[in-house]
Amino acid sequence: MRPVHKYRPYFLIHFKGGKMLILEIKDQDSQENRTKREFLKEWVEAVNAHGGFGEWAWDVSLNPADLPEILRKHSRAGTHESA
Repeated sequence: MRPVHKYRPYFLIHFKGGKMLILEIKDQDSQENRTKREFLKEWVEAVNAHGGFGEWAWDVSLNPADLPEILRKHSRAGTHESA
């Protein structure tokens, strides 16, 4: 039996239009983080394809200066892809 790993994002942001953003904050990138983002991307695509849980998106900030642009990008309707 494979071990169960729990995922807890840094932030879940619920925008006024209904979109949910999973926001990860990292001080540096690593292969492990890139692998986790691939799984997160697949999960978001599956949830959006299902259509029964609203619109979801994900992104990662490697620098606090990124945050205003990330929030601006995802607050617009119809954008659920990462940078």
